[in-house]
Amino acid sequence: MSAIDGVIHRALIKKKKRQKALELASKPSLEESLRARFVILETMTKPGRGTVVYKLADKDDPNQVLCCKSILERGNEAAENALLSEATKLEVCQHPNVVKFIKVGHEFTTPYFFMEWVSGENLAQKVNRHSNGGFRADHIAWLIYQLAGALDYAHTQGVCHLDIKPSNVLIGADDAVRMVDFGAAQYVGESNEYVEASLSYASPDYIRTGIGQPEDDVYSLAVMTYCLFLGVAASADIGMVIQGQKRPVVIPPHAWKAIKAVITKPRYHGYSPIQFAQVLGQIDTDTPLSNAPIFNNMRNADLVLSKKKADVFSAIDGWKSLEITLIGATLVLVAFLVIRNVFSFAFELNSSAPVKPASFTYDGQVFQPDDTSWFTYQFLNEFTSETPELSKTAISVVEAYDRKKSEREKQLYQQLNPVFEDERQADMTRREELNAVKNELITIRRLMQGGQAGDSVHIEKQLSSAQARVNALLQNESLYSENAVTPEEALNLLEVGDVVFARKAFESAWQKATAHAYYYAHEVRYQTVVKVLARVASLMDETKFKDASSLIENAQEVFPESEEIRQMGALLYARRGEYILQQSLHSDLVVDKSIIQQAYQDVKTFAPERLEQVKAQLKEEIAQGSESRFKAGALSINAKNVTSIVLPDWEWEA
Repeated sequence: MSAIDGVIHRALIKKKKRQKALELASKPSLEESLRARFVILETMTKPGRGTVVYKLADKDDPNQVLCCKSILERGNEAAENALLSEATKLEVCQHPNVVKFIKVGHEFTTPYFFMEWVSGENLAQKVNRHSNGGFRADHIAWLIYQLAGALDYAHTQGVCHLDIKPSNVLIGADDAVRMVDFGAAQYVGESNEYVEASLSYASPDYIRTGIGQPEDDVYSLAVMTYCLFLGVAASADIGMVIQGQKRPVVIPPHAWKAIKAVITKPRYHGYSPIQFAQVLGQIDTDTPLSNAPIFNNMRNADLVLSKKKADVFSAIDGWKSLEITLIGATLVLVAFLVIRNVFSFAFELNSSAPVKPASFTYDGQVFQPDDTSWFTYQFLNEFTSETPELSKTAISVVEAYDRKKSEREKQLYQQLNPVFEDERQADMTRREELNAVKNELITIRRLMQGGQAGDSVHIEKQLSSAQARVNALLQNESLYSENAVTPEEALNLLEVGDVVFARKAFESAWQKATAHAYYYAHEVRYQTVVKVLARVASLMDETKFKDASSLIENAQEVFPESEEIRQMGALLYARRGEYILQQSLHSDLVVDKSIIQQAYQDVKTFAPERLEQVKAQLKEEIAQGSESRFKAGALSINAKNVTSIVLPDWEWEA
């Protein structure tokens, strides 16, 4: 572009800006629109962010006070985008301890959003009032626990707040805690050239990279916790101060350990917000509670805070390093010897008496489903039919080998089952989230096709929500297996001589695959059989014998080797036979004689021990009803058929 072209281009841009400014000037301002419906009680500006906040009272209901946030200068696209981004993140992160979002909109091209107004004061104001001392440990723990719940929820939505500080924490007149100001919030892993943060509370890793991570919010939470214990405001070098400082007397040892761990390793401390809060929640009964309170009422705090005496580590806080090291080494050695002996005893006990699967009891019978793999039966049947000369000893060896192999696989499965349960739950959550993302994308497409005024706000909201879900999915640790190893990676490990890690990687991958195989070959079968037994029992109790028979027949086809299903089938056919014989004496319709014959045969075949009892019950019922019920019609025919089949030697007068 030549110099003349550049001058013309800048002139055109200035002209467009003047035209836009004139166009905006001709329209009413947002403040004028607000005055038509509300009384503006207070106006607070943030020039650094280009925003303005109005405290409003509804003219029709003065007791209803709201908060409206908008931009200072109309036509400022950067400020508009930032405001809409803040509104969408606030809406996505709605939680009982986050300020309540009401709505977002445009008024004469000016974006805004409404939220609740919290009557009370922010935490910074409380710190200023108590600058001569800190706050009570139990009040700090209760405050941090509520904030941690809000942050944990935001992180599940893929959002990092990134501006946790006392002035952004409101304590309502009713002691309700509200986290506010999502102006600096980012999606997890999102990169911004311009980092907006309070340097005194922000994680140094966030300031350095401009990329927000959940650990950064925990860092800010830890800094704020430290300041609340001492009753001071944070400084820019607070991290270095804490790292080089000995534990202040007012901070309990367990809290100091957690604070220092987070500050020392801003991104690698291993705490989630709620885990950090749970550490603080262990209130030391020896900690003085004479400092200033944060709340007037601590209702429900006892549900999450626990009191405990100072532990051994607190007692030795002032001991010399050498003394602690010697005592610690002795304790470790003793513990190792004890654990080794206990582990050896438990392993021997477990090897000699393997745990049997749980049983299922119904109608006085105990069903003990085994957990042998279904393909073992199938393999043995095929193998012995193909090799009839194979001795029974050889077959028993194969069966014994499979049992031993299954025991080993079962041990691995039991060790890793909690991990698998988490993975299965994570898979379900991912499917639900992906469906939600799909629906949001469909909504975005419809909005884009519609082209209506104001749709840009809804599109921004849907895109932000979809991005939050995708970020949350990408955070899921189960997507990144630490144990997986590819042939290329294994080759590289062997070439560089990292034999230990390569062996561990292969062993871990094998254990996981073996445990997975055991689950599908054994555990799924066992759990399915138990569910079939329970369902059949339930159907029998509801006298739905047709459905129960269909289910048991299908199950016998899938699990022909299952003795428990055969036992339940026998019980079902016997119970069904008794039911048909009993109901025949009460039916107004003629029951086919072959059905009565089959019912009697089922009782005789599958429950011979009950046959005489069934006959006695039928004889008694027919005898009692012969004078009134069995004189004529279907009842008489059914009674005669039952008598002729079940009681051929007994005569009665119809």
